[in-house]
Formats: sequence, C-alpha cells, structure tokens
Amino acid sequence: MINNINKKTIFSTLIFSTFVFCFPAITFAYEGLVPCGGSGATDTPTTPCNLCHLFEGIQNLINWGEIVLVTIAVVAIVAGAIMYIISAGDSGMMESAKGVIKQALWGVVIVLGAWVIVNTALWLLTSKIYKGGSGDAKLGISNWYDFQCEGGGGTGDDGTVPGGPTTCTSFTYSGWSACQPNGTRTRVIASQRPSGCSGGTPGSLQESCTYDPSACTSFTYAEWNPTPCTVGQTQTRTATGAPAGCTSEPDPDDISRTCPLPGVIPKECLPHEEAFDTASGGDINKKCLLVGIAMTESGCNKDISTSSHGACGIMQMKPSTANMTCEALRANPDASIQKAAEVYNNYKSIIQNYNSKYGYSIGTDDEIAAYNAGPGDGINPDKTKQPFALSSDCPNPPTPAWQCPINPVGFAQTQDYVRDVQARQNSCLGN
Repeated sequence: MINNINKKTIFSTLIFSTFVFCFPAITFAYEGLVPCGGSGATDTPTTPCNLCHLFEGIQNLINWGEIVLVTIAVVAIVAGAIMYIISAGDSGMMESAKGVIKQALWGVVIVLGAWVIVNTALWLLTSKIYKGGSGDAKLGISNWYDFQCEGGGGTGDDGTVPGGPTTCTSFTYSGWSACQPNGTRTRVIASQRPSGCSGGTPGSLQESCTYDPSACTSFTYAEWNPTPCTVGQTQTRTATGAPAGCTSEPDPDDISRTCPLPGVIPKECLPHEEAFDTASGGDINKKCLLVGIAMTESGCNKDISTSSHGACGIMQMKPSTANMTCEALRANPDASIQKAAEVYNNYKSIIQNYNSKYGYSIGTDDEIAAYNAGPGDGINPDKTKQPFALSSDCPNPPTPAWQCPINPVGFAQTQDYVRDVQARQNSCLGN
C-alpha cells in the first residue's frame, strides 16, 4: 500500500515538473494572437485592425496550436515513460503506460499528416505552372502561409493603403538651373502621377556641376530703341549689367530684334517673349491675347504671391488645373505660359459646343471668360449658375450667364476681366 502511494507521489511530482518546464513555451500568447487593436498605452500601442489582420490572427492561432500540440505530446510521452519506469512489474500499469505513449505519438502523426496534406494541396493550387516559359511545371518559390500586414495595415501591390491616398509612382521635373558658384544646380518637381497622389520617391533635385565664372547666365538691359517701333523696324538695346566675374557677351537675339507685327508687348513680358511666340504658334493675335492674360493676371510677374483662390505663377493657374505645383509654376514661367495656352485651347473647344446646344454666338470674349471662370454650364451646389449656363435675365438672344449685364452677381468680376484682357490685347496689337 505504501509502495503504491510512493509511486503515485513520484509520478505526480514528475508530471507536474515536466508541465511547469514546458508551460513557458506556450505563454507567448500574452502578446495577442491578433496583432492589432491595443489600449493605446506605451506598452500596448493602438494599431487599426483590418481584414489582413484576421488572416494573420488565424496564422498565429495555427502556430500557437502547433506549439501546444508538441508540448502536450511531450508531456504525455514523458508521463507514459515515467509510468512504465515506476510500474515495477505491474502489468496493468505497464500496458497503460504503453497506451499513453502510443496515443500521443498517433495524435502527433495525425495532426502533422493533416497539415502536410492541406499544405501540399494549397501549395500545388497556388503555385505558378510553367513558370518562366520552360514548359516544365514548377512550384512557385513562395508559400501560401508567408505574408505580413505591412505598416500596421493591409497594403496593395502598388504600396497604397486601400481607401487611402495613392503613392506617387512617377514625376516630371523642370530643367536644371544654371550652375551656381557653390558647384551645384537644382531642379523642382513640375508634376507627379497619378493625379492627387502624395509621397513616393522622386529623383534627385540637386546635383554637382562645374561652375564656369566666365559664362554669364543672365544680363540686365537698357530699354529697346527706337520707341515706338514701326512695323519691320529693327530695335536694339545694350546690356547694362551681368553677374560679377563673368565675361561672356549676351546673345545677339537679346540685343537686336525686328519689331513684332504689328504691336509691341509690354516690357514686363519681354523676358518671356519667346515663350509667348512658341505658345501661340506664331499667331500674333493669340500671342497678344496670352500677353493680355499674363498682364491682367500678374503684370507678367512670375513671382507674384499665390491668389486667394490658390492660383500661382505668371499666368495665375491653380496647380490642379495645370497639373504642376505652385513652386514649378513660379520657377518655370515659360512652361506656365505653354500650359496656359493648352488650358485656353481646351476650354475653347468645350464652349464651342454651346453654339449648337444653346444657340450662343461664341467669340473671343467667351474664351477669355472661360479661362477666368471656367467652361461650366451647370448649376453650382449653392444654386448659382455657372458662367455658360443659359441666362434667365437675358433670354433673347440666348446669352450665357456671365455676359448678362442684369444682376451679374458673381460675374461682374469676370466681365471686368474680359474687358481688361481685350484692352491689353489691342494695345499689344497696336490698335
């Protein structure tokens, strides 16, 4: 009797000791099977949960189950071995010990066998067949259970967070600036894709260069003479200043020119005359129109402050309209002029459709109004009409809302703007 009591005491002590030593292996669940949520404290920061965390939680649960399985199997096998050792010829206890060991081993075999079958089936179903085009079926190198929720949330293949802002994937840049005395030159981001994106990894905005102090990068000039200029007459001017230390001469085209036909653009716009020529395609009327817009918008000042509506640069365009940043619009006045010409032409093609839609007689004044107020012909959320909606105060002949002098409300500024641009255009044309 005492012998049996001693056996039970020894057996219980050994089982308890084995379990105590194995138990720490499964206590990692303290950290949480689902790696999100949290109280927000320093030791348990809050991470927003999403669908990806559900699958990561299932993966953690499977991993935890594997450890529990091994722990229980080890405890059972050790228990069976101890029972066998202390049986001391007790055939019944020996058979029980053998049964415990067999059942533990069969349990491990069944669970691991099921894992092998499921894992192999999913691996085959998700593998890439004929990978590489060799004609031989090959398994993909990735396992179906290898994944991770990046950055505390699920992410798409393009690095974007579902429902969140898109990461910029491509950028366009301004030209490089002249090499500075410190041996560097810079450029700015002109636009980025896709539209409305943020972040991303743009290319270098600064690079090393060899500064040549003998090459003048800019000049200041005296006024063109003679003034006024008649058609076909040659005007000249002299360079009155240049950066310190440089010795090169100005470009001949910058000190002599044939007067434009038939007018002269304001002196404020002269540094950008080539850009106006390019943007207008050689059309003097279009050139003077763009000059008129630039003078009305900014006085041909590329560094003018951003307007209350968020417009920037020499042509005062919104970044969303130009698809360029404010910094790029200011740093690249020539590109800003070209972009303004493109926007003007686009709006012109839109409002031409209103001839047949409403019976309007679309003219240059309407094109200028579209550049200023937009080409819309609908109703705003505040119930006010857009500039090319049919005016109810001036119905005969059909008149766009911006043109009607009766109760112009918000279009009084647009009417003044059109008159100002046309006056400057006529002045440029010599009319």
